[in-house]
Amino acid sequence: MKEGSASPLPYIGLFMDLAYEHNRQKLLGIHQYEREHGPWRIHLEVTGTFDFPFQQFLEQGGEGIILSRYIPPEKRSLLAQYPLPIVQIGRLEEDPFLDQLDNVQCDHHSIGKMAADHFLERGFEHFAFVSDTNGWLCSPERQSAYEERLREAGFSCHNYRNETISPSLPGLGEKSLSRWLKNLPKPVGLFVSYDLRARQILHICDESGIHVPQEIAVLSVDNDELICSLTRPTLTSIDPHCERGGYLAAKQIHRRLRQKKAAPQTILYPPLGVIPRQSTHILLHPDPSLRLALEFIWNHAGNVSVAATAKHCLISIRKLEILFQSVLKKTVLEEIRETRFKEVLRLLQQTHLTLQQIAERCGLSSASNLNQQFRKKFGLSMHQFRKSSDSAGNFPNF
Repeated sequence: MKEGSASPLPYIGLFMDLAYEHNRQKLLGIHQYEREHGPWRIHLEVTGTFDFPFQQFLEQGGEGIILSRYIPPEKRSLLAQYPLPIVQIGRLEEDPFLDQLDNVQCDHHSIGKMAADHFLERGFEHFAFVSDTNGWLCSPERQSAYEERLREAGFSCHNYRNETISPSLPGLGEKSLSRWLKNLPKPVGLFVSYDLRARQILHICDESGIHVPQEIAVLSVDNDELICSLTRPTLTSIDPHCERGGYLAAKQIHRRLRQKKAAPQTILYPPLGVIPRQSTHILLHPDPSLRLALEFIWNHAGNVSVAATAKHCLISIRKLEILFQSVLKKTVLEEIRETRFKEVLRLLQQTHLTLQQIAERCGLSSASNLNQQFRKKFGLSMHQFRKSSDSAGNFPNF
């Protein structure tokens, strides 16, 4: 409610495990929405035991709850007793009570496809997946989309699943996982369900003498900056845009304060993209000129020309075009434009740069020229995309 209203401020309870960076990012998104549409009264509950006097919260005027943590079964039945709207960010498991809640979550299908595309673009022909250790819903969803995209490209996937291993206890189950990693065909692109699990994989590879990324390239999810930068090598990870999830959850609980009896909704929002680091810094395409050309295009975010790319590779434009068509089934210009558009999308979502500044960063002098190309490819203007992304998390497909 806006300041100056005669009505009392909305009182919202936040139940979040802030030991994890992704939840701290969600909290930032909630705070952003509250700053824009509040003020609210907020109770932040971060205890690991989920002990909280719900009756007292209600008596003090509690009107809604945002959850971003595991809920023990006995607490779910307790929550079900209270007639107030609850929005969950990222549903973790199947449960009849959870079916009745609004759920805001990143599009795990897009995450899986994004992981597969990252390895396919780098020329991998062998692929693998390691699930989480808890059986959360997001892991099989990501795996399914990963395998689906690989099948479309004509490849299969090796899978490892052992729920007895804890990523926080490096000694447990590492022998069996180490044997599995050693027996994988090499080189292999390995998609791991989340960053802590991937950190364990990198530790095992280091202890087992498996070279990363030369033998096993590792990609995970969460983009926890601290974890990703402390691994050896640094860890490539997909950013699930958790701040966006928090913002949309706050928007949904605000809506529920006015529409308490509406049917529960599942609201999907897209991941921001792959944040490349050393653990996947490799290209396996057999032709050195093709590898050199792709690295040149990617490192410059598509801000290059076909002629400049050919000159960098010390080959003719015609030879480079033949190479791209025979291996990648696309032209050099198509690869440049795709890379440029990926950078444009990233800048539109992650920065507050003006459209003119984005155009200049992507090698175009005119925002109107870039906007015309953008509209032709995606069917909407850059301004419309930025606005729709802010409000609903829409993300165009390539």
